[in-house]
Parts: sequence; structure tokens; C-alpha cells
Amino acid sequence: MNDIYDVIEENKESYILENGKQDIKLEELKTNPLRKRGDKPKKYLFLYPRPTNHHLKRSLEDSTDSKVEYIPIKSKLINHIYEFRYPVSTGKGIDIYVIDTGINTDHEDFDKYEGTEDERIVTCDAVVDEIDLYLTNCYEKEYRFGIYDPYDISFKNSYHGIQVASVAAGKIHGVAKKANIHAIATDLSVIGTLRAFDYILLNAEPHKTIINISFGGKTFYRQSDDDKLAELVEKGFIIFTSTGNESVDCCAPKGSKDFRAFTGYRKAINVGVALCHFNLKEYAIEYYSNYGDCVDIFAPGHVTTASTFDSSRDLETEAEGTSFTSPMMVSVASSIMAENLEYEFDSESMRKVLIELAVKGSVENLDLTDTPNRFLNNGKNIINSSDDDAIECGVDSVNKASCPQGCCTKDGKCALFPDNPGEKCLIENGCQRDYGFYFGHSKYNMCSIARSFKDFGIINTIDMQKSKRYSEYCNSEIYEKYLNKCTDEVSSYRKCLIDRDIFDILLDDSGNLKEIDLNMLGEDKLEKLQNDCINFRTDDCVDFQLICTNKIKEYDDCLPVFTNTPINEEFRRNCSLYKSDKCQSFYEAENYFIPLCNTYSPEYEKLELLNNFEDTVNNYKTICEIEVEDEIKEEAISNCINELQNNECLFDYTPGMKNQEVFQHCKTFKTEKCQEKYSSSPENIDICRLARLYDDDDDKVKSILAESKEKFVYNDYLCNFSKDEIINKCEESLNNLDYTVCIPGEEEDLPDDVYYNCLLFNEEFCQNFYENPYKEIPECVIAERYQSFNIISKSDKKWNYYYNNCPRIIEEGSNAEIYESTQTIESTLMNDEITIEPTLISDEPTTEPTLINDEPTLEPALIIDESFIEPTIIAEESNYY
Repeated sequence: MNDIYDVIEENKESYILENGKQDIKLEELKTNPLRKRGDKPKKYLFLYPRPTNHHLKRSLEDSTDSKVEYIPIKSKLINHIYEFRYPVSTGKGIDIYVIDTGINTDHEDFDKYEGTEDERIVTCDAVVDEIDLYLTNCYEKEYRFGIYDPYDISFKNSYHGIQVASVAAGKIHGVAKKANIHAIATDLSVIGTLRAFDYILLNAEPHKTIINISFGGKTFYRQSDDDKLAELVEKGFIIFTSTGNESVDCCAPKGSKDFRAFTGYRKAINVGVALCHFNLKEYAIEYYSNYGDCVDIFAPGHVTTASTFDSSRDLETEAEGTSFTSPMMVSVASSIMAENLEYEFDSESMRKVLIELAVKGSVENLDLTDTPNRFLNNGKNIINSSDDDAIECGVDSVNKASCPQGCCTKDGKCALFPDNPGEKCLIENGCQRDYGFYFGHSKYNMCSIARSFKDFGIINTIDMQKSKRYSEYCNSEIYEKYLNKCTDEVSSYRKCLIDRDIFDILLDDSGNLKEIDLNMLGEDKLEKLQNDCINFRTDDCVDFQLICTNKIKEYDDCLPVFTNTPINEEFRRNCSLYKSDKCQSFYEAENYFIPLCNTYSPEYEKLELLNNFEDTVNNYKTICEIEVEDEIKEEAISNCINELQNNECLFDYTPGMKNQEVFQHCKTFKTEKCQEKYSSSPENIDICRLARLYDDDDDKVKSILAESKEKFVYNDYLCNFSKDEIINKCEESLNNLDYTVCIPGEEEDLPDDVYYNCLLFNEEFCQNFYENPYKEIPECVIAERYQSFNIISKSDKKWNYYYNNCPRIIEEGSNAEIYESTQTIESTLMNDEITIEPTLISDEPTTEPTLINDEPTLEPALIIDESFIEPTIIAEESNYY
């Protein structure tokens, strides 16, 4: 900063405002105190007030140099520079490959410094998707490419890639301002990403290349990804990836359903996000940041970046997310590499350097997780004054500094806990409570401190990260909201409720009215009874009684009455009701379903069952589950099997079934009788509920229920969903469950396409899919009546082709280097800008698929069961962060 100050002073005559006058801030130079000192070398020690959400204690000059005299100054000429060392090289000579949605090099943030010694490359090298790898030509390298949409023949939504590249190496907003930028625009597909990896392997320079990946998400483990990442790392490429924004552990192992790409592969340097909040003294992990033992380091995630939402070349925007933590680390890494060009960095050596430089233990809310506690630092440490008498913390310190590992004493010294500060941390002795820990009558919680020095067993297993992160939200948004709502409701009807002590006075053990002398109650109880009776007859309470009565009647069937004869229809019906989902939920939380009303229902005929609710439910369990004779169990099982095997509602569906035959079956299936019986699933037929309960020793009921459920699902999709609905549902399920990657192309595809198809074909996930491809997507069985989805199984010819040929094809490898630009480019000169319009390779897709056997399309009436509309989403939350 002294160098910057010298430059300003040397060029002060050039700082002229638009009004022709010199900037008034330059008056500071006339009082330069360095000119008034002795012969010892002097420098300024720049002092600035510190905002509560930043960490800098003072300027970044090394004030510990005894040969230099430091003169404190609060300068208005130089803005505050935070804890960052800015090298002159700033990434010069290093290639940054940004795999993302594209770039627009026309923005001034991507200046190439043409004609200067710092001239660099900024280009879009290629566009990759699941169909093709397309090398851009000399015109296209300059302009925007993003997600390719074949339906409007354009590349779009490149803003995310622009922002990521801007953070990494933008002239204005980036850190590595002189680094080369190579964008690879991708559709974020699995194959598209593999193509990008291969392009880098074949075209980039090892030990001088850094790769940024700011997308990913929950998915199945892909050996193909793992192998490509391993190959990149082995050959000397350095990879950074963002951890994601779901606030979950992103480090699940490959066999887990919570596996996440690309952090789960543990090949890249994984970067989470932490910021300094106004209400905290140190950095804290952001509420949305993923975490886990594979997270190497944290960095800021709130940035200002270049933006091209319109044609402006200087537009900027605020952005936030883990997407911007990895390019920030990329920029630091590229600067380190540029300063040490003689050294061949690889991923592991760079990881070690960044961890060594990182600020350790500075991120709060990680103390009880296995996430490494490290925050980005590029090599410059915060410097404290060498003066032993300097005020270190508190209200009189230069920047109102705090003591995160101890307390701030009355004298402004940081008393650290390992040093046994004793009574220095007591409020009574002047400890400054707002600048560190403190003890006293108002607060004394040693546990939070002791935990840092000793393992307290189960306490250390509490997920304090989530607890701290959400406690404020839960208290303010949830607890208070519903507490107030509950209080209001109770207050409104409290006068209508007869207290238990009054019931005890008036009723005997059987709930009958006792003969009592009211005069014996005493004045207080008599007055209370009179008030209760008056309130009881008010309009409000009469309305409340009606509400309660209706509420209780809604769950009346969950309080069945059993006779002494167990083997009868009543027993079967009652126990079926007892095992229903509705009644089981009611038994678990009756106060939720009939709030307040269970304390008042004098005219309800099942009042005794309700008032002795716990005993009632236990009695049902004994009757229906425990003390059940084998004869009853066998009868229930037999009746369920007969019901399922001899019903007229369900029918076996085969893909070759004629439309007229389907129509007749659907006509029966949609009758009121069948729809009532099969309102959701065969499992919910009364007698089958009991059969499931009693079928302990064999799978007779389980297997026939599975068969009937499969029939029901096919029948429901076929009869209650229209053609468009079932096609859309199949497409959604294939995408949401990641099965699209398991549908290979044709044998006559280009060799490179077959290569990538083989990589995915060999995935364990896909091989499991081929075993029974329709198990998780039965809707696609029906959808294929109208449209082919190319779904294959191990009995298909295409599967055999890939099975026999993929080992050879994978061994031969990718041919990504042979790709040439084959698309026709139509360039139009408008306003001195070139617009690139790639020609679509194929025509628009056929809107009316050919129906098998040329039969007319069956369009069933739309009667939708809501439970079957939305597919279960268990897979990739993939997209950029």
C-alpha cells in the first residue's frame, strides 16, 4: 500500500476533476509526516475502521520489521484493502478451463490486453453436449455460447459461465487478471461433461492448466466420471469444484443414495462457502453450503461479476453461491503457479500449498462436524502491532477487534483460554463483553468453551452446525408463529372447556352424574361451576361444541366397538380399520387431529374410549395383533388371496393388446365399484390389510399383492391417463431417475458417440437397470404404446452388441481430437457485431409418433389419481451452483 501511495504522490498533478480543479483528497499529501522524521527508513501503517463483517485489523504492511519505522495514518486516498496478497503476475501464462454454460468475450471484463506484454487468450474452445463435441471456428470463439436448445436453434443462458469466468480471471472482477480463459460450453449432461474432460486431456498443457467445475449434484456413482477425473489428475491437471448449495453432507461414498458429483469422487479440490456475518465475530459457513470431510477449504461466495443480460459491455451483477468459491480458488491457484513457473504443480501439491496457506480454525459452526476448518488465504497474514502496549481488542482498539479464542480484558488485551485467564474474563472485573467471551452473573457457560479442549462424548455428536444455522429461523418463523396461533385458538375456546377438577366433582368413575350437595362445594368451586355453566350455554360455545362433534365424528371409525364374538365380519372390519393408515396416524397424534375437542365431548357415545385413549389403542392392538387365533389369521389370508385372484376389476396388460380390448377392460376398471375398491392400491383392501399383518411365515400374501399392485399400476396408467400425460410422465421419470444415460444410441453412430455410450453402458447403475428396466418406471410400459423410448434390457439385440463390443471400444479410447467444425454458420453483421446462428443438424422432431400396428390412438378419459401424478425424485439434483 505504501507503493500505491508513492504512485499517487508522484502523479498528483494528473488527478484533475471534470471541473478542472484538483481532487481535494490530495490535500493529505501536504501534511506528509514521513518528511518530518529522522534518518531511519519510514513507511506508513495504514489504519482503517473495521466493519463488523470483515476481519482486517490494519493495513497489510509488515509492521514487525525493526529496521523500518512505521507511521500510523488514516488515509482518505487509499481504499481499505482486505487480507489479500496481490502478486504482479496474477496468473500470467496459466490456462484456466471453465466447463460451464459458455462465455461472451465481448464483455470488457474479458479484455485480452492485445498489443501489450500481458496479452492473453480468452476464447470459447468448444461446445459439448450429449450428442456432439463441436469445435468453434474463429468467429464463434469470440461470442456467446451456452446451453444449446434444439427447439429454437440457439445457445442461451450462458450467464452462469460468464459469471464463473469473471470471478476466476476477469479484468475488472477477477483475481487472476492475466490468466488465459478457455471456456467449454456444455449442456451439463453426463456425456457432455465426459467430452469436455477428454477435450482437455487431448488439448491442454499439464501442470499449467486449472479446470473449474461449478455444477454437479445428487446422482448415482459413475465410474466413467471417476476414471476421467483420475486420469486428469494423474497427468498433472488441477481441478477445482464447488461443494453445492443444498446444506447437506456432500461426501457420501459411492454406494450411497446420497452420492454427489463431483465432490464425492474426491479427486478435485472441493470448495465450500463461508462469509463473515454481522452477528458473528469470525467467518461462518453459509447456511446453504454443503459440508463434509471431503471439503478441502472454504472461500467467499458473495461476489460482483460481469453480466451480459443485455448488450452492455460493462454490465455487472451481484451473485452468490458455491459456484463462485471454486473459481475464486482457481484464481489464487493460478497466481501461485504463475509466480512459480519453474515448479510443476499437480493437484496434490496445489492442495497441500493451499491448505498450508489457509487460515485454520476460523470458520464457525464446524466444530462438531468432520469438515476441515480452513479458509482461503493466498499467503499474506494479518499483521498486529509489535508494540506490547498496543490495545489489541475492545472499544478503544483501532478496528474494534474481538478475541474469538478468549475474552477482551478491561485493558484491551486478549486473554486466551489456554493461558488460564482466570478472573480477567469476569464482567465484574471490566471484561468487555461485546468483544469476546465473558462470564458473570448475566452469563456463565463454560461448556461451550470447554468443548474446544476436551471430548464430551455424545455432546460432540450433536449436529451443532444445523442447530445453530436454523435455530433462529425455527424460533422466529415456526415456534412463535404456531405458538401464537395455538394461544389464540385456545384462548377463544378456553371458556368452553370444562376443567378436569369439575368433572371429578360431578361425575363418578363410570362417567355418570353423581348426586351431590352443591352447597358442600364451597364458595370458590360453586362460583366456578356457575361460570362454566353460563359459558357452556353461550353461542360461541355451542358453535364450538358443533365443531368438536364434527371433528370427532370424522375419526369415529377409528374408535370401533368390539363384541364378544371375534370370528365375524365386524371383527374383520374393525381390525382393518385399526390397521388403516388414517387410524394409525390418528392413534399416534390424536391431539393434532382433534385439537382441544378430546377434553370436551359430553354427548359423544364413545366418550369413554376417547377419554381413555391410550388404553383404547392398546386394547385394539391386543385384539387385532396379539391375541389372534391361527384360524382367524388363516381365514384372513385366504380371503385376501381369493379377493385378489378372482376379481373382475384388474386385468393383465401386454404391450401388443388391441385398443378395443383395452377399451373394454378400462370400462370395467373405471366403474364406481372398482374405483372405490382400488382407490389407491390393492394393499388397502380391508381384508388384505389383515392378511399383510398375519402373513408372518411365508410370502403368499406378499407375492400376490405385488402382482396385483403391478396390475393396478398398469391399469391406472392405461385407463386414467391420456396419451400426452403418460408420455410426459415417462420422460420425467427417465430424467429424474437418471435412466436416460442408460439408453445408448445406435450401432451406426459415430465412433466417438459409441465410445461414450459404452462408458455409461458399463456403469453398475445401468447394468442394474437393464436387469429389469421397467421396475421403477412402469409408466413407460404404457407410454411405449404411443412412442418409442429405446429402452433396452439384457434380452435385447442392442444390449448384446454393446456387451460384446464395448471392451474393445473403450480400450481404443476417445477420438475427440479429430472433431472439426461441420455446422453451417450464418453470420450477419449488425451494429458491428457478429451474430452466430448454428444450423440445426436435424429437422424438428416428429410431433405424431407412428402407432404400432397402425391402430387408432386410444385416448382415455382423464380421471387422475393425484398420488400417481408426480414421479418419485431420488436422483440428480444436478445443475450449476
